[in-house]
Amino acid sequence: MTLRMTRSVFLALALTALLIPALVATGPRASAGQIRPADHTHCRVPVFFGLHGMSEGPSKTYPSAQDPRLSPEIRLFDAAQNLISGAVLAVYVQYPDVHPGKWDVLDAAHNPTMHGPLTAAVNAGVKALQDHVAAWVKGCRLGQLKIALVGYSMGAWVINKWLKEHPEEWIVIGAVVLYGDPCYWYKPGPFKGLARAFHAAGCSPAKDYPYPAPSGPLVVPFKIKTQCLVLDPVCGWGYDNATLKENLAQLKAAENCTKKNRCTHLTYTNGAPQSGALAEGARFVVRQLLG
Repeated sequence: MTLRMTRSVFLALALTALLIPALVATGPRASAGQIRPADHTHCRVPVFFGLHGMSEGPSKTYPSAQDPRLSPEIRLFDAAQNLISGAVLAVYVQYPDVHPGKWDVLDAAHNPTMHGPLTAAVNAGVKALQDHVAAWVKGCRLGQLKIALVGYSMGAWVINKWLKEHPEEWIVIGAVVLYGDPCYWYKPGPFKGLARAFHAAGCSPAKDYPYPAPSGPLVVPFKIKTQCLVLDPVCGWGYDNATLKENLAQLKAAENCTKKNRCTHLTYTNGAPQSGALAEGARFVVRQLLG
């Protein structure tokens, strides 16, 4: 079996082949001395690509993989999986950060040609993720690859949109974890994430969520775990959003989401690394990648 690659993917491979040594050199390791990228031994390394939320990094604002202002959700996810196995490499995907109040889902929903800062950052994130995946799979055989995608908030939206736009890459993905997903859908409820509530681009059809298409061994070959905490206004669990008025109330709560007002969306890091939402997702990734 060979990887199915489009012309755009081959171009991305050519442009990003130099990323692998940098990713391996700077990305935080689960255990040291595991990676020797020069001879493609990275192909057999289990890896997760971490995608950050709106006001987090890495980005132009927070560019370094060692910066303490990196996404706390992704950093603590990595800490949780280290406690379990220490075998999965963490790679942070860099794309623009956005002020947490800059929700432009209404712009995107009412006029697809309008791209506010959040929509533009999501699109940039999709491109960055594709570049990372393309660089990682270069020179690897399909059976060697063990790749997971882990996204929080805007990062979860990026993953949703990437999955819809790059079905030719599904075969290389081993697991996906989404936290506080703006594309979230739960029925009965129904509870909706903000991107879905306002019909912004990038979300899968509600009937298929969390998958980008009907699941099955020949259609979507990976498993997804999605977690939405109660009264998280971004993913919408517990919000009655059957009407536009209720959707707007949820949007306002997301725009005013702060630690000071104890917004649930900012509590995925609560608890010890051995317990809670991040640890549950880490166990899922380790199980899917390592068996």
